Amino acid sequence: MDKINYNEHNITTLLPIWIRLPKQGSRCPHTGLSRGVMHRLVAPCTENSFSPPVKSKQILKDGKKRGVRLVDFQSLIAFISNCQEVDL
Repeated sequence: MDKINYNEHNITTLLPIWIRLPKQGSRCPHTGLSRGVMHRLVAPCTENSFSPPVKSKQILKDGKKRGVRLVDFQSLIAFISNCQEVDL
């Protein structure tokens, strides 16, 4: 895990390598993004021209169609960092 060191208060925070999509109706505790937005960033779909901008892995048990999608946290943060700001 990567570390962020907050020297002013001598606090060290460990950053995850992989995160799960948030539960339906809730937001990611790290980014504040909803499940739907994160899903469109990591899963091939028409909104991203079937080329997701954020890396992820889907873990499936043998013979199952549904599984757990894990999001590469560093890839997600890099994507957010590269987004242009919009004036509201």
